[in-house]
Amino acid sequence: MKKKDLSAVLALTLVFGSAASLPSGVFTDSTSITASAVGESGVSQSFEYLVLDNGTVQITGYKGSSTTVSIPSTLDGKTVTSISSSAFTLNTTITKVSIPDTVTTIYAQAFLGCRNLTSVQIGKNVTKIGVGAFSQTKLKSVTIPGAVTSLGANAFKNCEYLETVTFEKGSSKAIDNAAFSGCKSLKTVDFANCISAIGSFAFQDCSALTSVTIPDTVQAIYQSSFESCSSLTTLNLGDNIKSISSKAFKNCAKLNSVTFGTQLRIIGDYAFENCIYLKKIELMPNTAEIGVGAFDGCEGLTTALLPGVEVIGNKAFAYCSKLANVGLGENFRAVG
Repeated sequence: MKKKDLSAVLALTLVFGSAASLPSGVFTDSTSITASAVGESGVSQSFEYLVLDNGTVQITGYKGSSTTVSIPSTLDGKTVTSISSSAFTLNTTITKVSIPDTVTTIYAQAFLGCRNLTSVQIGKNVTKIGVGAFSQTKLKSVTIPGAVTSLGANAFKNCEYLETVTFEKGSSKAIDNAAFSGCKSLKTVDFANCISAIGSFAFQDCSALTSVTIPDTVQAIYQSSFESCSSLTTLNLGDNIKSISSKAFKNCAKLNSVTFGTQLRIIGDYAFENCIYLKKIELMPNTAEIGVGAFDGCEGLTTALLPGVEVIGNKAFAYCSKLANVGLGENFRAVG
Protein backbone atom coordinates (compact mmCIF):
# COMPACT_ATOMS: atom_id res chain seq x y z
CA MET A 1 0.00 0.00 0.00
CA LYS A 2 1.32 3.41 -0.92
CA LYS A 3 2.19 5.82 1.88
CA LYS A 4 -0.52 8.27 0.73
CA ASP A 5 -3.13 5.50 0.71
CA LEU A 6 -2.11 4.31 4.18
CA SER A 7 -2.46 7.85 5.52
CA ALA A 8 -5.97 8.07 4.11
CA VAL A 9 -7.02 4.77 5.67
CA LEU A 10 -5.66 5.81 9.07
CA ALA A 11 -7.51 9.11 8.83
CA LEU A 12 -10.77 7.40 7.96
CA THR A 13 -10.35 5.13 10.96
CA LEU A 14 -10.25 8.20 13.18
CA VAL A 15 -13.66 9.29 11.94
CA PHE A 16 -15.54 6.04 11.45
CA GLY A 17 -13.81 3.64 13.84
CA SER A 18 -12.63 1.10 11.32
CA ALA A 19 -12.04 0.99 7.61
CA ALA A 20 -14.20 -2.11 7.35
CA SER A 21 -17.36 -0.15 8.19
CA LEU A 22 -16.92 2.89 6.00
CA PRO A 23 -20.12 4.34 4.53
CA SER A 24 -20.58 4.30 0.80
CA GLY A 25 -19.26 7.26 -1.09
CA VAL A 26 -16.19 7.80 1.08
CA PHE A 27 -12.96 8.14 -0.89
CA THR A 28 -10.47 5.54 0.24
CA ASP A 29 -7.64 6.05 -2.21
CA SER A 30 -6.20 8.64 -4.53
CA THR A 31 -7.68 7.13 -7.67
CA SER A 32 -11.18 7.92 -6.42
CA ILE A 33 -10.53 11.62 -6.67
CA THR A 34 -8.09 11.84 -9.55
CA ALA A 35 -9.86 9.89 -12.26
CA SER A 36 -9.89 13.00 -14.44
CA ALA A 37 -6.18 13.69 -14.02
CA VAL A 38 -3.83 13.76 -16.98
CA GLY A 39 -0.94 12.44 -14.93
CA GLU A 40 1.17 15.59 -14.62
CA SER A 41 2.08 16.43 -11.04
CA GLY A 42 4.46 18.77 -9.33
CA VAL A 43 5.45 20.84 -6.31
CA SER A 44 5.20 24.61 -6.25
CA GLN A 45 5.27 27.06 -3.32
CA SER A 46 5.38 24.07 -0.93
CA PHE A 47 2.16 22.65 -2.41
CA GLU A 48 1.97 19.28 -4.12
CA TYR A 49 -0.49 19.30 -6.99
CA LEU A 50 -1.99 17.29 -9.80
CA VAL A 51 -3.08 18.67 -13.17
CA LEU A 52 -6.60 17.60 -14.12
CA ASP A 53 -7.79 16.91 -17.64
CA ASN A 54 -9.48 20.31 -17.83
CA GLY A 55 -6.13 21.99 -17.25
CA THR A 56 -6.86 23.09 -13.71
CA VAL A 57 -4.96 22.07 -10.59
CA GLN A 58 -5.88 19.99 -7.57
CA ILE A 59 -3.89 20.46 -4.36
CA THR A 60 -2.79 17.02 -3.13
CA GLY A 61 -0.41 17.87 -0.28
CA TYR A 62 1.53 20.50 1.62
CA LYS A 63 5.26 20.36 2.34
CA GLY A 64 5.64 23.72 4.06
CA SER A 65 6.18 24.51 7.75
CA SER A 66 4.17 27.73 8.06
CA THR A 67 1.37 27.90 10.62
CA THR A 68 -0.65 30.22 8.36
CA VAL A 69 -1.44 28.78 4.95
CA SER A 70 -2.92 30.75 2.06
CA ILE A 71 -3.74 28.33 -0.71
CA PRO A 72 -2.88 30.09 -3.99
CA SER A 73 -5.41 30.63 -6.75
CA THR A 74 -2.85 29.53 -9.33
CA LEU A 75 0.17 27.23 -9.40
CA ASP A 76 2.61 27.31 -12.30
CA GLY A 77 0.09 29.34 -14.28
CA LYS A 78 -2.80 26.90 -13.75
CA THR A 79 -5.96 27.65 -11.76
CA VAL A 80 -6.41 25.83 -8.45
CA THR A 81 -9.96 24.40 -8.35
CA SER A 82 -9.93 21.65 -5.72
CA ILE A 83 -8.28 20.25 -2.61
CA SER A 84 -7.86 16.49 -2.70
CA SER A 85 -8.85 13.89 -0.17
CA SER A 86 -6.42 13.87 2.77
CA ALA A 87 -4.33 16.71 1.34
CA PHE A 88 -3.69 18.17 4.81
CA THR A 89 -4.81 15.24 6.95
CA LEU A 90 -3.22 15.06 10.42
CA ASN A 91 -1.12 18.17 9.83
CA THR A 92 -0.58 19.52 13.35
CA THR A 93 1.41 22.60 12.32
CA ILE A 94 -1.15 24.70 10.51
CA THR A 95 -3.38 27.02 12.57
CA LYS A 96 -5.01 29.15 9.90
CA VAL A 97 -6.06 28.38 6.31
CA SER A 98 -7.40 30.62 3.56
CA ILE A 99 -9.03 28.93 0.56
CA PRO A 100 -9.31 31.05 -2.62
CA ASP A 101 -12.46 31.76 -4.59
CA THR A 102 -11.17 29.65 -7.49
CA VAL A 103 -11.68 26.46 -5.45
CA THR A 104 -15.03 24.72 -5.98
CA THR A 105 -14.47 21.39 -4.21
CA ILE A 106 -12.94 20.37 -0.88
CA TYR A 107 -12.76 16.60 -0.92
CA ALA A 108 -13.17 14.06 1.86
CA GLN A 109 -10.93 14.34 4.94
CA ALA A 110 -8.97 17.20 3.36
CA PHE A 111 -8.20 18.75 6.76
CA LEU A 112 -9.18 15.86 9.03
CA GLY A 113 -7.30 15.78 12.33
CA CYS A 114 -5.52 19.13 11.89
CA ARG A 115 -5.71 19.50 15.64
CA ASN A 116 -4.26 23.01 15.83
CA LEU A 117 -6.35 24.48 13.01
CA THR A 118 -8.40 27.29 14.61
CA SER A 119 -9.46 29.37 11.61
CA VAL A 120 -10.53 28.68 8.04
CA GLN A 121 -11.77 31.05 5.37
CA ILE A 122 -13.66 29.11 2.72
CA GLY A 123 -13.78 30.66 -0.75
CA LYS A 124 -17.15 31.96 -1.89
CA ASN A 125 -17.35 29.60 -4.89
CA VAL A 126 -16.94 26.30 -3.03
CA THR A 127 -19.91 24.07 -3.89
CA LYS A 128 -18.89 20.83 -2.17
CA ILE A 129 -17.42 20.14 1.26
CA GLY A 130 -16.64 16.44 1.47
CA VAL A 131 -17.05 13.75 4.11
CA GLY A 132 -15.09 14.55 7.26
CA ALA A 133 -13.35 17.47 5.55
CA PHE A 134 -12.74 19.47 8.74
CA SER A 135 -13.47 16.85 11.38
CA GLN A 136 -11.44 16.89 14.60
CA THR A 137 -10.00 20.36 14.18
CA LYS A 138 -9.95 23.28 16.66
CA LEU A 139 -12.03 25.62 14.53
CA LYS A 140 -13.87 28.20 16.63
CA SER A 141 -16.24 29.49 13.97
CA VAL A 142 -17.08 28.64 10.38
CA THR A 143 -19.06 30.32 7.62
CA ILE A 144 -20.53 28.06 4.96
CA PRO A 145 -20.64 29.95 1.63
CA GLY A 146 -23.95 30.34 -0.15
CA ALA A 147 -22.62 28.47 -3.18
CA VAL A 148 -22.30 25.22 -1.23
CA THR A 149 -24.83 22.62 -2.39
CA SER A 150 -23.29 19.56 -0.72
CA LEU A 151 -22.18 19.46 2.92
CA GLY A 152 -20.86 15.97 3.53
CA ALA A 153 -21.40 13.60 6.42
CA ASN A 154 -19.10 14.19 9.40
CA ALA A 155 -17.83 17.38 7.74
CA PHE A 156 -17.20 19.12 11.08
CA LYS A 157 -17.74 16.19 13.42
CA ASN A 158 -16.05 16.42 16.83
CA CYS A 159 -14.81 19.98 16.35
CA GLU A 160 -15.01 20.43 20.09
CA TYR A 161 -14.01 24.12 20.08
CA LEU A 162 -16.49 25.20 17.41
CA GLU A 163 -18.84 27.86 18.83
CA THR A 164 -20.54 29.47 15.83
CA VAL A 165 -21.79 28.16 12.49
CA THR A 166 -23.18 30.54 9.89
CA PHE A 167 -24.81 29.47 6.65
CA GLU A 168 -24.80 32.27 4.08
CA LYS A 169 -27.93 32.71 1.99
CA GLY A 170 -27.67 30.96 -1.34
CA SER A 171 -28.13 27.54 -2.92
CA SER A 172 -30.43 24.99 -1.32
CA LYS A 173 -28.55 22.34 0.61
CA ALA A 174 -29.10 19.50 3.06
CA ILE A 175 -26.94 19.10 6.13
CA ASP A 176 -25.67 15.54 5.86
CA ASN A 177 -25.47 12.94 8.60
CA ALA A 178 -23.43 13.82 11.70
CA ALA A 179 -22.07 16.95 10.02
CA PHE A 180 -21.68 18.76 13.35
CA SER A 181 -22.09 15.86 15.77
CA GLY A 182 -20.04 16.16 18.94
CA CYS A 183 -19.33 19.89 18.59
CA LYS A 184 -19.65 20.32 22.33
CA SER A 185 -18.95 24.08 22.40
CA LEU A 186 -21.41 24.97 19.64
CA LYS A 187 -23.69 27.75 20.88
CA THR A 188 -25.09 29.40 17.76
CA VAL A 189 -26.24 28.12 14.37
CA ASP A 190 -27.61 30.53 11.78
CA PHE A 191 -29.32 28.36 9.18
CA ALA A 192 -30.41 31.21 6.88
CA ASN A 193 -33.12 30.28 4.39
CA CYS A 194 -31.24 27.74 2.33
CA ILE A 195 -31.42 24.46 4.27
CA SER A 196 -33.76 21.79 2.87
CA ALA A 197 -33.19 18.98 5.38
CA ILE A 198 -31.23 18.21 8.54
CA GLY A 199 -29.65 14.76 8.43
CA SER A 200 -29.44 12.02 11.03
CA PHE A 201 -27.20 12.84 14.01
CA ALA A 202 -26.37 16.20 12.40
CA PHE A 203 -26.13 18.05 15.72
CA GLN A 204 -26.16 15.15 18.16
CA ASP A 205 -24.32 15.85 21.44
CA CYS A 206 -23.95 19.57 20.79
CA SER A 207 -24.27 20.11 24.52
CA ALA A 208 -23.78 23.92 24.55
CA LEU A 209 -26.56 24.66 22.05
CA THR A 210 -29.36 26.54 23.86
CA SER A 211 -31.73 27.76 21.15
CA VAL A 212 -32.56 26.51 17.65
CA THR A 213 -34.71 28.17 15.00
CA ILE A 214 -35.23 26.02 11.94
CA PRO A 215 -36.28 28.01 8.84
CA ASP A 216 -39.31 27.41 6.65
CA THR A 217 -37.11 25.99 3.88
CA VAL A 218 -36.53 22.80 5.89
CA GLN A 219 -38.94 19.96 5.09
CA ALA A 220 -37.55 17.09 7.17
CA ILE A 221 -35.62 16.56 10.38
CA TYR A 222 -34.05 13.12 10.43
CA GLN A 223 -33.20 10.59 13.12
CA SER A 224 -31.40 11.80 16.25
CA SER A 225 -30.52 15.09 14.56
CA PHE A 226 -30.45 16.99 17.86
CA GLU A 227 -30.40 14.09 20.28
CA SER A 228 -28.71 14.79 23.64
CA CYS A 229 -28.36 18.54 23.11
CA SER A 230 -28.52 18.77 26.86
CA SER A 231 -28.59 22.59 27.13
CA LEU A 232 -31.26 23.17 24.48
CA THR A 233 -34.15 25.15 25.99
CA THR A 234 -35.98 26.72 23.03
CA LEU A 235 -36.99 25.18 19.72
CA ASN A 236 -38.80 26.95 16.88
CA LEU A 237 -39.78 24.71 13.97
CA GLY A 238 -40.40 26.10 10.49
CA ASP A 239 -43.84 25.89 8.91
CA ASN A 240 -42.83 23.59 6.03
CA ILE A 241 -41.43 20.73 8.11
CA LYS A 242 -43.51 17.66 7.26
CA SER A 243 -41.89 15.13 9.57
CA ILE A 244 -39.74 14.85 12.66
CA SER A 245 -38.01 11.47 12.65
CA SER A 246 -37.29 9.15 15.53
CA LYS A 247 -35.26 10.40 18.49
CA ALA A 248 -34.72 13.77 16.82
CA PHE A 249 -34.80 15.64 20.14
CA LYS A 250 -34.46 12.75 22.56
CA ASN A 251 -32.69 13.53 25.85
CA CYS A 252 -32.85 17.31 25.36
CA ALA A 253 -33.46 17.43 29.07
CA LYS A 254 -33.73 21.24 29.44
CA LEU A 255 -36.07 21.78 26.50
CA ASN A 256 -39.04 23.75 27.84
CA SER A 257 -40.46 25.55 24.81
CA VAL A 258 -41.34 24.12 21.39
CA THR A 259 -43.17 25.94 18.60
CA PHE A 260 -44.49 23.43 16.08
CA GLY A 261 -44.93 24.31 12.40
CA THR A 262 -48.25 24.44 10.59
CA GLN A 263 -47.46 21.70 8.02
CA LEU A 264 -46.06 19.09 10.42
CA ARG A 265 -47.74 15.72 9.76
CA ILE A 266 -45.75 13.16 11.74
CA ILE A 267 -43.84 13.15 15.00
CA GLY A 268 -41.67 10.04 14.97
CA ASP A 269 -40.99 7.40 17.59
CA TYR A 270 -39.27 8.69 20.74
CA ALA A 271 -38.81 12.09 19.09
CA PHE A 272 -39.00 14.01 22.38
CA GLU A 273 -38.33 11.22 24.84
CA ASN A 274 -36.97 12.36 28.22
CA CYS A 275 -37.46 16.08 27.64
CA ILE A 276 -38.21 16.36 31.32
CA TYR A 277 -38.70 20.16 31.48
CA LEU A 278 -41.19 20.33 28.61
CA LYS A 279 -44.47 21.56 30.12
CA LYS A 280 -46.79 22.11 27.17
CA ILE A 281 -47.15 20.95 23.59
CA GLU A 282 -49.57 22.57 21.19
CA LEU A 283 -49.74 20.94 17.79
CA MET A 284 -51.27 22.46 14.68
CA PRO A 285 -54.37 20.88 13.04
CA ASN A 286 -52.29 19.21 10.28
CA THR A 287 -50.35 17.00 12.69
CA ALA A 288 -52.02 13.61 12.34
CA GLU A 289 -49.66 11.05 13.89
CA ILE A 290 -47.64 10.81 17.07
CA GLY A 291 -45.23 7.89 17.14
CA VAL A 292 -44.40 5.27 19.75
CA GLY A 293 -42.91 6.78 22.90
CA ALA A 294 -42.76 10.22 21.28
CA PHE A 295 -43.05 12.04 24.61
CA ASP A 296 -42.15 9.16 26.89
CA GLY A 297 -40.54 10.34 30.12
CA CYS A 298 -41.53 14.01 29.75
CA GLU A 299 -42.10 14.24 33.49
CA GLY A 300 -42.95 17.95 33.53
CA LEU A 301 -45.58 17.82 30.78
CA THR A 302 -48.95 19.13 32.01
CA THR A 303 -50.76 20.03 28.77
CA ALA A 304 -51.01 18.38 25.34
CA LEU A 305 -53.24 20.03 22.75
CA LEU A 306 -53.63 17.70 19.77
CA PRO A 307 -56.48 19.04 17.59
CA GLY A 308 -55.73 17.14 14.37
CA VAL A 309 -54.11 13.97 15.73
CA GLU A 310 -55.64 10.74 14.42
CA VAL A 311 -53.28 8.12 15.83
CA ILE A 312 -51.16 8.09 18.99
CA GLY A 313 -48.50 5.40 19.26
CA ASN A 314 -48.06 3.07 22.21
CA LYS A 315 -46.48 4.68 25.27
CA ALA A 316 -46.38 8.04 23.51
CA PHE A 317 -47.00 9.76 26.84
CA ALA A 318 -45.68 7.10 29.22
CA TYR A 319 -44.31 8.40 32.51
CA CYS A 320 -45.86 11.83 31.96
CA SER A 321 -47.13 11.81 35.52
CA LYS A 322 -48.20 15.47 35.56
CA LEU A 323 -50.19 15.38 32.32
CA ALA A 324 -53.66 16.59 33.30
CA ASN A 325 -54.95 18.45 30.24
CA VAL A 326 -55.23 16.59 26.92
CA GLY A 327 -57.15 18.11 24.02
CA LEU A 328 -58.14 15.82 21.14
CA GLY A 329 -60.05 16.69 17.97
CA GLU A 330 -62.87 14.95 16.15
CA ASN A 331 -60.45 13.07 13.87
CA PHE A 332 -58.86 11.07 16.67
CA ARG A 333 -59.18 7.33 15.96
CA ALA A 334 -56.83 5.17 17.97
CA VAL A 335 -53.97 4.63 20.36
CA GLY A 336 -51.37 2.12 19.20
